[in-house]
Amino acid sequence: MGTAEEVVEIESLEKSLLEENDGDAEAVLYAASFREMEQRFVKYQTVQWVLYSLLLILAWGIGFLMLLYLPVRRFILRKDIRSRTLYLTPNAIVYKALSLSLSL
Repeated sequence: MGTAEEVVEIESLEKSLLEENDGDAEAVLYAASFREMEQRFVKYQTVQWVLYSLLLILAWGIGFLMLLYLPVRRFILRKDIRSRTLYLTPNAIVYKALSLSLSL
């Protein structure tokens, strides 16, 4: 772990990145998004959800409700992966993921 001064510096850097103020914030060397992985991530999660629902159909029949919820789940997964961003600065690596709200 770092000293107290380093921790305070990193916390202020993270706050400035999260607030998205371009004023006095430290230079961002690299910013990455996860959009390239979106298709595979959604497909993987969908297959997993369908397999769970099929198992629950066999067990208790509640899997039908899970299959009806599948389009909503896919929408939420897409919105989730699009909200993720990774920033690389000279002093820190900041992973930013926005909280999801389902307001359309």
